[in-house]
Amino acid sequence: AIEEYESLLDELAQGLSVASHDLAVELAGLPEHVRGFDTVKEEHWRAAEAAKVELLAEFRSRATA
Repeated sequence: AIEEYESLLDELAQGLSVASHDLAVELAGLPEHVRGFDTVKEEHWRAAEAAKVELLAEFRSRATA
């Protein structure tokens, strides 16, 4: 949902640093990978969500380091 994406962007902006920039760009761009129709789109969404979990954990660790 758009609210979740806006919340993610807020977190990225607050934790942005030289060390976390590459991850922030990658996280912000994840919605671009959700394409297709029906099951294809759902599959891309699940992959993007899985990537988000991993990338966000790494971003948070770099943002607090």
